[in-house]
Amino acid sequence: MTERRTDNARRLDLRSLDPLPDSKRVDDLVAAVIDRVKNDISKRVQHSRELVVLRRARRYLLAAAVVFALFAIASVVWSSRRMRDVGAGAELVAQWTQAGHIPTNGELLVVYKGYRP
Repeated sequence: MTERRTDNARRLDLRSLDPLPDSKRVDDLVAAVIDRVKNDISKRVQHSRELVVLRRARRYLLAAAVVFALFAIASVVWSSRRMRDVGAGAELVAQWTQAGHIPTNGELLVVYKGYRP
């Protein structure tokens, strides 16, 4: 009985006869997994609600984008026409400068504001 055995091959594996794991630990683990799943689902629901709000506002956002685009196009067209008019006025001012002509107020209004006499 007191002899020492060095041969482990003769030993039997009795681990399969161990009692089942602690049921409280298993219940805690399952509860933690369920909580994580619930949190994930609630985050997805919140995210989908935000998408629904954006989808409902899509028409209004599209209409606002169209208004801004039309405003931008109109300002570009208006400024290009204005620059052509200023360019013609700049040529006339250059001619006046070369000729030594001092323009009257009426001439300046015609050149810069587009007034016609």
